[in-house]
Amino acid sequence: MKLKLFCCFVLFLAITLFAPIAQAAAPSAQMGHASFTTAPRQVVLDALPQVTAPTSRKPQIMPDRGDDAVDIHATHPGMVVAPARTYTPMEGPKLLQSTTPGISQSYIAEDEAACGFFIPSDHALAASQFYVVQVINECIDIHLSSNSAHEVGYPKSLQTFFGVAGHSIGDPRVLFDWKSRRFIVVAEDFTANAIDVAVSTSLNPTSSWFIYSFSGALADGGCADFPMVGQTLNEQGDSKGGIYISWDSFNCSTGGFSDDVVLILPKTPMYAGGGFSAHFFFNFNAGVLLDHIQPANTISAGDMPSAEFMVNDFDFNSGCFLGSPCNGLVVWAIKDGVPPVNGSPSISGLVMGTANNYIQPVSATQPGAPSGTTCAINTGPVGITGGVTWSAGDLYAATTTGALNGAAGDGFITWQIHPTLNNAQALTAASMRNEICQGCGGAFGNNGSEYYPTPVLDDEGNVTVVFNYSDASTFPSSAFISKRTTQAQNTFNDSGLFFVVGAAGYCQLDNSGRNRWGDYTAGSSFGITSQHPAFWFAAQHSEASGNWGTAVGKNGYFNPDTP
Repeated sequence: MKLKLFCCFVLFLAITLFAPIAQAAAPSAQMGHASFTTAPRQVVLDALPQVTAPTSRKPQIMPDRGDDAVDIHATHPGMVVAPARTYTPMEGPKLLQSTTPGISQSYIAEDEAACGFFIPSDHALAASQFYVVQVINECIDIHLSSNSAHEVGYPKSLQTFFGVAGHSIGDPRVLFDWKSRRFIVVAEDFTANAIDVAVSTSLNPTSSWFIYSFSGALADGGCADFPMVGQTLNEQGDSKGGIYISWDSFNCSTGGFSDDVVLILPKTPMYAGGGFSAHFFFNFNAGVLLDHIQPANTISAGDMPSAEFMVNDFDFNSGCFLGSPCNGLVVWAIKDGVPPVNGSPSISGLVMGTANNYIQPVSATQPGAPSGTTCAINTGPVGITGGVTWSAGDLYAATTTGALNGAAGDGFITWQIHPTLNNAQALTAASMRNEICQGCGGAFGNNGSEYYPTPVLDDEGNVTVVFNYSDASTFPSSAFISKRTTQAQNTFNDSGLFFVVGAAGYCQLDNSGRNRWGDYTAGSSFGITSQHPAFWFAAQHSEASGNWGTAVGKNGYFNPDTP
């Protein structure tokens, strides 16, 4: 789909600095405006053909514009087709004695063989009171949330769903809008340099969807990568709210990082399949150009924050990638992202310090592959990858960090941030209500690593964090840990639970020689109805075949006496 850029104006926004740290300057961004008039495609998901697992293995490598060649057909010898999958609830052994609530529901979900042998999986998940929608590279799958039953005729091809040519679409994200009862799927078409957005026309994701496409070169002429998504449920200019999509932008010729872009889409015209105009921000700067800016997902239909918040840490473009520790977060607030008639958005931001430094993760040990060797697990950047959530007045985010002070193994840091706005809805302060460095320094011994965390919230402020784990005797596994909102500050009560334990070594190298893992895990809040509040979450694990597999789990604080 083509998009027409009717006008684009740039507004420099000077923003007040808060709690300065060494590499930070006053955050700033620029703003533009665009009109999108081409009608969207309409697709009935149920009517699309089911993906058929290939009979031979031809691994496909999803592009990573920052440091990979855009060759999605590289192969890695010596792997075999995965065995037939079963949809059987399972729960693995405890990491240590745990008060984290156990799994109440789970199933083995889509895997590498079923979805065309793409690496990595790039995991996205959204749950409503009726459906659980899983989206990974090249596949979209649906189960019933009541009993985990698999919808007949699934998975479907993400390529067919978005109507793109070739195997070129990935980096998916999915949200559920609890107010309007719609699903939202975002993915990137690498060949067309486009960010594709699908919105369901009803509560039923197996039915019809509107499919939009937006140029990745919208703001700066660059090539997009790693889309991230959040939402509001009400805006001054749209009672249904807005969809906030951010992405990192790279120079299409050199591959160097150039920018971060945030596009704000109005829900009402999109839900109706209409055209619209929209604003976007770009050139985010806090002493360095910022990357991996994550818009917040507002999860509760009863929440109505007066701004859309975004959070980023100081990632690869800030020097952490080079091995020196970083500190601090940048918190952003966008007022009137979907403005009233003749209005425009405004943005404010501040930098706040963090109790813990963080650093580029090391590669994670797995049996037979110590950290630093070819087949150790690549645990990604130090940026926030799994999304940011707004719940009950706070923002929740997490990142993987390499060990500091000579310790071994990766850990992860979770943050609970309370922003303060003035009467003009501009950020004036932010306080840290919880900051937990979990597993930092290889706390479990055996060179253990915990990586790719995603926090999942209910509307009370209880949290489950899903993550991956491996060590010298444990293959890449899926695990989770939970915390009541009333538990002691800055601590988890325990070390969490496995829900699937890896079955074999995983070694599938990308074009840069990295043994890339999932790029992000996924979670979806489930507490906005009369049913018990719960957390749905998903992550990948290594299968006996040496391929990656995925599983979906659910837990929650269902009773007052649950720890």
